[in-house]
Amino acid sequence: MLTRIFGGGGGNKSTPIANPEAQLKTWMEQIAKEYNTKFEDRGNALYKVDIPLKYPDGTWRYQMVWGRVQKAYTKDKRDVFYFQSRCGEIGRGVDIFALLREGSLGIYSMLSVIKENRTDGTPCDMVYVQASPVVDWTNNYDAIKFIITEVASVGDFLEKQYFGGADTH
Repeated sequence: MLTRIFGGGGGNKSTPIANPEAQLKTWMEQIAKEYNTKFEDRGNALYKVDIPLKYPDGTWRYQMVWGRVQKAYTKDKRDVFYFQSRCGEIGRGVDIFALLREGSLGIYSMLSVIKENRTDGTPCDMVYVQASPVVDWTNNYDAIKFIITEVASVGDFLEKQYFGGADTH
């Protein structure tokens, strides 16, 4: 977000990825194979992967992360890998201030609120965890895997802690 506001700011001058959409698809497929979980190509270079998360009590949960390339997203028109995971709907009983304090859980991710419509068409505010690393600065599998896993981990924690533990939207 700071890059989007303030501009490019240096960064590592690495070899650009020739086809970021194809590379992202390959990486997300590789993550799904490594975790033995679901990957889906939703068309229009939009992908999703279910990330398995093992909790200290031995239980497993899965959190869906969507990924795409967002063109010319920063102030200086750089492309970003855009990842997001839905946590839940803001409503009665959600402690918004406590939720905001959780914003420090991530290293690469942040919380956002996005206006959406429920299945019945009525508007609502949804909490998401998202990350948007600059494509030119994020050109290796390990970095993408870390960021996607962080988005999933923070998203699932918030979903469990503040929104009843399951995505019912």
